[in-house]
Amino acid sequence: MASLIDEIRARRDEATRLRMEAVALRLATRQALRVATERRAAAEEACVRLRGLLDAPIPSPWSELRWHRRDAELERVLVLASPE
Repeated sequence: MASLIDEIRARRDEATRLRMEAVALRLATRQALRVATERRAAAEEACVRLRGLLDAPIPSPWSELRWHRRDAELERVLVLASPE
């Protein structure tokens, strides 16, 4: 009978340990999710700021005109057609 009681106590202790470990893992997962969410939000804010800076008109060094860094017309490359 004593061995049965010892086995029951050991199983109960193991179940308690597993429950505590599960709680610790859930807390660690929630913390990791919180950190990842904060980092993602910070990265999205940085992207919005950078897009704003790229889209803001800047003064031309040669005149009083203002121009945009990103311009579809300026991104095209003119290539000389080869005579055939």
